Amino acid sequence: MKQNDLLLTRPKRLQNNRTHEGKVIVSESNKRWSSDGFEIKCWNGEKVRVVFSLDCCDREVMSYAATTGCYAVAILKLEISE
Repeated sequence: MKQNDLLLTRPKRLQNNRTHEGKVIVSESNKRWSSDGFEIKCWNGEKVRVVFSLDCCDREVMSYAATTGCYAVAILKLEISE
């Protein structure tokens, strides 16, 4: 698409001068976790929503859930599976 000039121009982003000095990684497993989710739109118009939780030490996926319903359903499935 880029070769054929079919891409939209990106909007200008404001510069953020804040330094990121936080520490995410931990030395031991099972001390800190993170979670996120994403949505995939299928060709037939349906949406699949996936949520997952990671261990911040070794970045291992602790659990995940997928649903065609809302994110709340996926998060509930994620909590029940733990």
